[in-house]
Amino acid sequence: MTAEESVHCKYLTYWVPVKISWSLFVDQAEIQALHSLADGCPDTDITYTPVP
Repeated sequence: MTAEESVHCKYLTYWVPVKISWSLFVDQAEIQALHSLADGCPDTDITYTPVP
């Protein structure tokens, strides 16, 4: 994995849970961009744990 890919993967692990936890809107273009970035992160898990 290149440094650029690593940065993108780290971004995804932070950004996706933030969007979920704050119920932020995601349009189709952003969904496609996130999926495209995630394709380069096969060993990255994105998890979300709701705060009680």
